Amino acid sequence: MAGKSLDPSGGQGGTVITPQSIALGAVRAVEENRFLVVMPDEVVETLKQRSQDMEGFIDRQSRKREERDRFLKGILTQMAKEKAFEHPVK
Repeated sequence: MAGKSLDPSGGQGGTVITPQSIALGAVRAVEENRFLVVMPDEVVETLKQRSQDMEGFIDRQSRKREERDRFLKGILTQMAKEKAFEHPVK
């Protein structure tokens, strides 16, 4: 069975996770009496980095959302100008 592509940084591509690796990780977590199960291991490092600077992480996420919203509004505005999109942009 093919694995699903997962990139812990949120980008394109990344580590391929198979159902078997998920199952093995879950079994290992139960054996080690761990509550939080994060796979692949790269995700753990990302979570550690986020937790060490939560305010910075929140600021970065907020900036990304603002950039995305400006980008999408620009696209919708252009589509409205070209009459490809009938709904007004506010």
